[in-house]
Amino acid sequence: MKTPGNKHTAVKPGKTNHQADNSKTGKLNKNSYIRLGILFAAILGIYMLNLNNGFVKWDDDWYIIENTQIKNFSVEKTGELFAQYYKGQYSPLSTLAIALLHNDTDPDPGAYHAFSIFIHIINTALVFWLLMLLFGRFEMAFLVAALFGLHTLQVEAFAWASALKVLMYTTFFISSLISYVKYIISGKYRFIFLSFLLFILSFFSKEQAVTLSVSIIAIDFLMGRNLTERKVILEKVPFVILSVLMGIVTIFSSRTGEFYDTGNALPFYKQLAYAGYAFVHYIIKLILPVKLSAFYPYPENRVNVPVLYWFAIIPALVALAYFIRSLKKNKVIAFATAFFFINILLVMQLMPLRDFVAADRFVYIPSIGFFIIIAWTYNKYYEEKKKMQIPLKIFTFSYLVLLFILSQSRMHAWKDSVSLFDDMVKKVPESSVAWNNRGLAFFDLKKYPQAVSDFHRSIEINPSSVFAYNNLGIAYTKSGDIKNAVKALNTAIKLRPDFLQAYYNRADAKTQLNDLPAVISDYTRILDLRPEYAEVYNLRGVAIAKTGKMKEAIIDLNKAIEIDPGYSEAFMNRGVVRLNLSDYDGAIKDFTITIKMKPGFAYPYFNRGLAYIRSGMLDAGCNDLKYARQLGFSQANGALKQFCEKY
Repeated sequence: MKTPGNKHTAVKPGKTNHQADNSKTGKLNKNSYIRLGILFAAILGIYMLNLNNGFVKWDDDWYIIENTQIKNFSVEKTGELFAQYYKGQYSPLSTLAIALLHNDTDPDPGAYHAFSIFIHIINTALVFWLLMLLFGRFEMAFLVAALFGLHTLQVEAFAWASALKVLMYTTFFISSLISYVKYIISGKYRFIFLSFLLFILSFFSKEQAVTLSVSIIAIDFLMGRNLTERKVILEKVPFVILSVLMGIVTIFSSRTGEFYDTGNALPFYKQLAYAGYAFVHYIIKLILPVKLSAFYPYPENRVNVPVLYWFAIIPALVALAYFIRSLKKNKVIAFATAFFFINILLVMQLMPLRDFVAADRFVYIPSIGFFIIIAWTYNKYYEEKKKMQIPLKIFTFSYLVLLFILSQSRMHAWKDSVSLFDDMVKKVPESSVAWNNRGLAFFDLKKYPQAVSDFHRSIEINPSSVFAYNNLGIAYTKSGDIKNAVKALNTAIKLRPDFLQAYYNRADAKTQLNDLPAVISDYTRILDLRPEYAEVYNLRGVAIAKTGKMKEAIIDLNKAIEIDPGYSEAFMNRGVVRLNLSDYDGAIKDFTITIKMKPGFAYPYFNRGLAYIRSGMLDAGCNDLKYARQLGFSQANGALKQFCEKY
């Protein structure tokens, strides 16, 4: 019976005349370490620029800054990360890393960017190690690692804080492949167990790790293993079972997210055209990474597939034919092509659930396959064409320098939200999403006129964009133009009658008009759509209280507290209503709970002081009023003069 340690025949490592390393053992000489050191320094030189970049309103807001999973995080809560989804995401290990980097009071983007740079360098080293194990050729492994580490398409994966999960899943993914190769070479079962464990960690970092169970089959093929041998098949069973379970988890998690939209789906034959276009897009950008964008939208009318997209199927079919031909003629090319397709297939828009046709970060791992083809071709011509060695070196060095320059330039686009969406508007001016997001960036800077202008431009491009109308309504509200705010929000609701945010924001706008019946009506509609919404029960309770119906208000505030027992604002507001109902004991109890939850908040001290005074406990009340004044609550001065002369 064959053992896993039988020598493979796919690639013969032997040295070449330009390879000074012990290629079989993977030992490197001084010159090799110097070159690797220069490569890592170059990568660091590109990405140190990222340390000064901030967060961007492109998932960083909800995934990091406002992520309820990581706020007030403690080690005891680690298990909760693995037991729940978050906005359609299941990446508990990446979320744990974010939680450990997070500062609740002042989130520091520099910490995330520094960690991302570190992980990208680690990944580059792992790619080099994997290639040395597979091919035993320093020049080939070094060139693949250099392309992987310096390529401009990789910038998105680490310049964007929210893409940390891409980097982390890659770390465990490549480590798992390394362990699997060491298992094949050594025959030691501890390596396949380690490979399986790393596979699990990769999935816990990002769902795309499911492709690993197929990637190791490609490695078997490369290393000359008998794919029909019983032992080879059986050792894959745990990986395949885990992949199936991962796939189920991924499907369920994606359906819980607000970004899940089956309305994007088209007949499969039309999706093939978009998949072909995505393939051509990635190949072109891998060769010449210019005019990159954080967003590559579908055509305005995606149902009517443009002719150009249909033609894009042809290069994909050519690549498939090339792969089939290479199965017998060149295992290295066959492996590299398979590796690329295996790891890009899930994001090739065959089953689109998002509103973009491609994304730079999607090729972070698949690019390794493409780079292997480049490096193998380089080595082949270097060895066979002696006269071409110097021109090849000059061309390759120049190309790597070009990547270095382009990557440095691309880093500037990720400086902040305005920079990112300025770049997006320039690259894809036909995208309503680009204009909408730049409007949001201006809104955060309180540049409301610029925000209103961008939202209008987004609506001009896509008149059915409920998000642009909703954001326009908010911007008008902040500008004090309530009439236009309500008009925009009315349109958003007309376009999507179940759009909670629009009802919420229209209620906020109408609150400024003191149109309390309309405000209550909007909150009621939200609760019809989402019955367990504590914040809206609280807001509706406050609105009802303003109409004088205190007992009805108490019902809503009780419900808010029932849903969220830690909701300090609901306790605060119920205390105010109880104070108005002369339920002083109940008011004091609620204000005391609020103070325990938010000890530095002056308002509950002020109100509890009034409740104490009205219930006859003058000293206790005056002490609370005095403390409220110390906390900076100016209204306490009048109450102190009225009730507490000695203060």
